[in-house]
Amino acid sequence: MIESRKLLNNIVLLALAVLTIFLFLELVFRGFGIKPYVPYGKLNVTPGGTLFKKHEYLGYTHLPGSFHVTFPDGYTVETTNLHSSFRATRTHQAAVPANRDKLWIFGCSYTYGYSLNDDETYPWIVQNHLSNYDVQNFGVTGYSTLQSLIQLKLAIQKKEIPKIVVLAYAPFHDTRNTFARSWRKSLSSRKYLGERNIPFVRATDGGITEIKYGRIGYWGLELLTRSSFLNYIDDRINIVQDKYFLKSSLATMGIITEFNKICKDNNIKFVVAIISNTGINANLIDRIKQQEIPVIDISVDMSIKANTNQPHDWHPSYKANQQYAIKLINGLKILNAI
Repeated sequence: MIESRKLLNNIVLLALAVLTIFLFLELVFRGFGIKPYVPYGKLNVTPGGTLFKKHEYLGYTHLPGSFHVTFPDGYTVETTNLHSSFRATRTHQAAVPANRDKLWIFGCSYTYGYSLNDDETYPWIVQNHLSNYDVQNFGVTGYSTLQSLIQLKLAIQKKEIPKIVVLAYAPFHDTRNTFARSWRKSLSSRKYLGERNIPFVRATDGGITEIKYGRIGYWGLELLTRSSFLNYIDDRINIVQDKYFLKSSLATMGIITEFNKICKDNNIKFVVAIISNTGINANLIDRIKQQEIPVIDISVDMSIKANTNQPHDWHPSYKANQQYAIKLINGLKILNAI
């Protein structure tokens, strides 16, 4: 009985010591400005409550229709997704002749124009400047380079062949391509996507693996929203996973190589547009150029507040999208692509 009581006392003392250390570290981390995980705020979408629907191969895609989107602080935008699920790049009344050359732009929320009205997105602005082209915005919020590749394959299967394909690439797409822990963490807080299976690949010596699917979810997310210390440790684990185990930038290179092959096989001009150079991997860009894939830097300085939609949202502003459009058009002209 005495031994059992001693053991119990030791367990209680150990638990108190661990709790004391944890609380001390929590105060220290918060004192240095490190915060708990902040999930995405809830969007109010009318009609229907969501912009997305399930897709067998892509995980999710846009619902067609016109939507009124309200952000947590009351900021609102109007967004129009066509029957094809792509975001509008012109008014409904502006029909385009069927024989007009097509320019397809692939990307994530930066290309879709998250937190912007239709006519503030850079694909819309490009369409206004290039009236002799049919510009299509394939951008989808949260998409990876891999999902863009799947979009391209599905579009080519429909016998729709564009003249130009632009892939808007950002370094944060790398971890999306491998469905890294850091990306699963971010996705799991985006309740508006619902329960989805997301495509991903792994890097191999010869390129990339076959496409696999992982379910959106992240254990302990609720706890990370309450603790700075635990969230910091979790972020460090995620960095180590990607750097030493997943090698996500190599997977991105394999995906871009496949993009290039499909475009070559179909006589399509393929261009990679760097839409964000924060954390850019110089080796990756060099390898892209070694394959003679044209690269255009259309990025803007996102540390300038006017280039973001703050305080409503951190995504690129209308001003930033104007710069994207002009840089992209000028780059395509230099390449004699248009």
